[in-house]
Amino acid sequence: MSSRLRRFGLRIAFLFVLVAAAATIRVTAGKPMLPFALLESFDRAYGLVEQRVDALEQAAARPPATSLATWLDRLAAEVDRACDAAAARLDTELVLAPALPDARRATVRGCIEHHLAVTRYERARATDPDLRAEYDATLDRLREIRERV
Repeated sequence: MSSRLRRFGLRIAFLFVLVAAAATIRVTAGKPMLPFALLESFDRAYGLVEQRVDALEQAAARPPATSLATWLDRLAAEVDRACDAAAARLDTELVLAPALPDARRATVRGCIEHHLAVTRYERARATDPDLRAEYDATLDRLREIRERV
């Protein structure tokens, strides 16, 4: 009798396991609340975020590769670009200078004279030969501009 009860109990336990498995499959295999395309876009976005976080962590782990010399070289290149752009702009304005009214031309000449005086003063105070050469070049350029205006 006990073996019959045992078999009956096993059958009932097996039935409960089947019902529980069916209920689990029904719950998990049911239609999702969101469309699959939206779920895939979430997966892609999450993958992109993971890649970005990995890249940021790797960048933070790396010591900066820029040295002072590299930084100064970049700064010198930016200054050179700015000077070239300013020189090009000045040349453009000098081409248009003859069309300026006389009052405006006198004002421009006054500014040039002021910069000539400041440059002469700074050149006289400079002790470095390279710096004096820069001031000489600046004075020559200002004189050239004064003649063109």
